[in-house]
Amino acid sequence: MVLLFIRVYIYKLVTLCCINYFRKKNCAHQEKEKKTLSMSYSEVRNFTETIRSLGYPGQLNLSTFFRPNFTVMTDILRWLIDSFSNSNSGISGKRLIDSSELPIELDTETDRVMFVKAAAQLLASRLNIKIHTKRLYQADVMCISELSKLSSVLYKAMHSLKNR
Repeated sequence: MVLLFIRVYIYKLVTLCCINYFRKKNCAHQEKEKKTLSMSYSEVRNFTETIRSLGYPGQLNLSTFFRPNFTVMTDILRWLIDSFSNSNSGISGKRLIDSSELPIELDTETDRVMFVKAAAQLLASRLNIKIHTKRLYQADVMCISELSKLSSVLYKAMHSLKNR
């Protein structure tokens, strides 16, 4: 009888230890994920200042991307792609990249997914800029890291022309 009691006690003790171990492991994994997926305030500020200096015509506040805002993300992405095409149109007679190839309708979820996929394929094939589509589809603070890939290229090109 005592042996049975000891076995049950050890079984419960081991079970509780395992449960606590996996809880701690999952919590640590989630905290690590949160740390790697958050953007600092200075990165958001740098992106908005870069976009403003490039001449983005719309209103862009620092708080724009703290909640998902797909329409603003698509406007900025279309504008950045158009900026690439406008900067290239004077060099040769044809445009290297054109935002008219992107879908216009963004009403349903599948339309939005198709827009993000088309934009990523267009940028990868024409400009050799790879964009993480899941972050872009989130349309929150995490899409800034993807949009800043485009804006930094334009910003560097603008400053290299000014320094000539």
